[in-house]
Amino acid sequence: MSELDDEIRRLLEQGMREAAPDRDTEERVLRELLKHVPHDIHGPDDGGAAAEPPAVDGGATAAQTVGLSTTAKGLAAVFAAATAIAVTAALLRPSVEAPSRGVEERTADDREPPGDMPLGHALKDTPPAAEIAPALPPTRGPDRREPLPAQQSRTRSHSPAAQPSPTVAADSLAAELSLLDAAERALSSGQYERALSLAREHARAHPSGQLTAERRAIEASALCAAGDPRAPATFAALVRDHGSTAAVTRARVWCGDEKPEP
Repeated sequence: MSELDDEIRRLLEQGMREAAPDRDTEERVLRELLKHVPHDIHGPDDGGAAAEPPAVDGGATAAQTVGLSTTAKGLAAVFAAATAIAVTAALLRPSVEAPSRGVEERTADDREPPGDMPLGHALKDTPPAAEIAPALPPTRGPDRREPLPAQQSRTRSHSPAAQPSPTVAADSLAAELSLLDAAERALSSGQYERALSLAREHARAHPSGQLTAERRAIEASALCAAGDPRAPATFAALVRDHGSTAAVTRARVWCGDEKPEP
């Protein structure tokens, strides 16, 4: 191989070392590039036939012409190889340099914002302090109950007596009805003394009963029927206290101008 071949190979190897990412790729690309180097740049020592020197004007010798032709072809081959190396480097470098650029971009994103960036824009992704710090339960002081006023305490201590249950009231009303029904039957049958006795028994058993007006009407009616001198005053008190109720209407039958037959 001539000195030109060695120079071409040296240039190609230098370019491949700069462009290829590893040794295997460098050798593979170098072999492909050397296939395109013209074979006639090799000298007679490599078995290549020397080209016929063309005619050269100006008295140039044949040896000079052959040297110039060989040199031109070698330079053209080197230029073509350099172009191929540049293209290969452009194809290989993005895949090799892409991870480093990604690291640089992430590093740039992690850096502090520039001084002219608004603080609100720089902190837009920062969670508020309420989300960072755990929520603490509200503290409660000692359970202090203020004393009630004296008047309110007295009101609670002197609360009214409990009202009787509905069952007790119903039983009491039933007992009242039983006594007054017996007194009404005695009055209707002419047993005026018995009717008066049952009315007074009701007054003793149920002094605050629910049928007080009915009991007083039976009492006034029995006195009027018996001709007792207390009858007018008893009937007048009944009318004064209970007005025009049904009990007064029934008593008026016995104490009025017309009296039913016994």
